[in-house]
Amino acid sequence: MAEVITMLVSPNTPNPNLIGDWALMAAQLTACKQLLNTNSLMLTEWETTTRPEIAEGTYLQHLGAIYIVEDDDFAIADGDLGAAGTYYIRLTTSGVTLTVDFESSLAGYTWDYENNGLYNGTHQILPYSITYAAAPTYAKYKIMNLSTNNAGDFILIDSNGESVSDITTTGAITGASINTNNFALQVYKVDIGVWDMDATATVNVDVSAIDVTKIISVIGYIHNDDQDYRFPLAIWQDEIKLGLNEAGELLSITRATAGFFDGVAYNSILINRGEILVFYGE
Repeated sequence: MAEVITMLVSPNTPNPNLIGDWALMAAQLTACKQLLNTNSLMLTEWETTTRPEIAEGTYLQHLGAIYIVEDDDFAIADGDLGAAGTYYIRLTTSGVTLTVDFESSLAGYTWDYENNGLYNGTHQILPYSITYAAAPTYAKYKIMNLSTNNAGDFILIDSNGESVSDITTTGAITGASINTNNFALQVYKVDIGVWDMDATATVNVDVSAIDVTKIISVIGYIHNDDQDYRFPLAIWQDEIKLGLNEAGELLSITRATAGFFDGVAYNSILINRGEILVFYGE
């Protein structure tokens, strides 16, 4: 029997009066439970580049009705599929069944709050983005923020559970590290502490809280006594030198003799002389 996406018929209401009504009620209940479970994955070939299909047994909610993919995985027709690019999966009502094909544009689609989906008439977009390329190959992504407000700026998740999209936030991003190309970059902030730069050329900053052998770079600034100026270390390299004592787990900061910082404007022992950011990772 050929694969088909069939609409589930509702029983007579409010009182079932045929034995078949009970079977229909059971089918609807099963569908509702599955839909509440969100159909976590509707597509086949999720971890390959093979052309996907709608998986057998998938329940779909479309224009207020519930449909089920029966008898086999359901092939996705070409639709707009042509040149390499980004495509979406489109459902369309066809009597008591649905058709499925590829859609190339979201123009004309709006969010239907009553039916909880992205619609253009009887067309509905499923929450998947497909990148089609020569060979042919089909890269599949789950759309996490499907709506017309986010069209072109979707958050896409691949089969490894990783986002392949640029993520923009107006809030803070908090975490133990930032993983970049399998390199876990971390940042450690530490105060320079008290340092009379006029009397003492070098101060040692304790960095034993981190693995000093993994240090990549150091940035920071120096305060004057009035704390109304900051002098970035990267700009004042002729006046400030950094060194690392791995054995002692100390970061040494040395000012030039008779230089800019060797004076009474930098001799207070009542202030924190500045802050250091240490970048490290593996």
